[in-house]
Amino acid sequence: MTDLSTDISEISICHALSSNTSDALHLLLEQYHNCCASHAQCSTLESPQPDQYPMRLLDVGSEGSLVILRSARMLRNQDYVCLSHCWGLSKPYTLNSITQPDLERGIDAANLPKTFQDAIHVTRCLGIQYLWIDSLCILQDSEADWAIESGRMDQIYARATCTIAATASSSGDGGLFFERNPEPLLPRKAPLNSRAWVSQERQLSRRTMHFSNRQLFWECHENTTCETYPHDGSTVSLLSELGLTTGIYWAWCSFRVKYSENALTRESDKFVALRGIANQVSEITGDKLIAGLWKSRIVEELCWFTVKRKFRTVNPPTGPEEWRAPTWSWASSYGKVWF
Repeated sequence: MTDLSTDISEISICHALSSNTSDALHLLLEQYHNCCASHAQCSTLESPQPDQYPMRLLDVGSEGSLVILRSARMLRNQDYVCLSHCWGLSKPYTLNSITQPDLERGIDAANLPKTFQDAIHVTRCLGIQYLWIDSLCILQDSEADWAIESGRMDQIYARATCTIAATASSSGDGGLFFERNPEPLLPRKAPLNSRAWVSQERQLSRRTMHFSNRQLFWECHENTTCETYPHDGSTVSLLSELGLTTGIYWAWCSFRVKYSENALTRESDKFVALRGIANQVSEITGDKLIAGLWKSRIVEELCWFTVKRKFRTVNPPTGPEEWRAPTWSWASSYGKVWF
């Protein structure tokens, strides 16, 4: 996306809506089909290399209740959808060495968390057969599998035909659709947008459907709309105003400030959760990231400070803080960092 710092949940809105957000799903479907047909910037991708495609995908079919875990080795030309979601404190049904045989045989979608069920429904409405969910497509009891898949996370989200963002759900039980009071709406922070991993997922995705508990939003490289403002709101490219390299750098800085205050379940993921964005910036600028700082700007990059020290981790540290970066790097600090 162009503006790496904007929070879609904070757009001010002022029109009455229907009593349930599910009534607006057709608007997102229209935006998706229009984007696929007319947005060149959202559709141009090179053919994927073997290491740029997820290892596994969920085959959700077109109807029925069975969901099957497939090896993606033979599916590299198939469209798929990604789900961006919060795990929450209650762990959802996950892929591991014990559940893998059951998932490969197929399980009833009714046994999955509500958010997953709704994501399956939306995927089918898009006319797409395959869905990627991190907890069901990465072996959760294998460090080796996690290392491989987290290393290609940038490609997994960038190559998905669309990302479904469970914006309002703080856990897998929340779902995508909500009853609401159809009154004028005011800005509110959404649970999903406070997660550090989601900062990267949102920027890497070509198209994102945001399922808030008050209204639905569409976001792609060329357009941002919502229920109350359904007409095209084409984005203005920061890069075209500042020049490619400078624009990319300042977009990164904006992203980094917001990322620094977002929550991580494991603080050791501090660099892993932004690797995809960092790789893209590096490819464009030719610069090298050293402990979170860009080598060509190392002096100015050292000029950071913590605005407000606060623990935003799901499990705040109770003992000595875990080492993850040298003290001269912003990544060694907890809380919001400014430059």
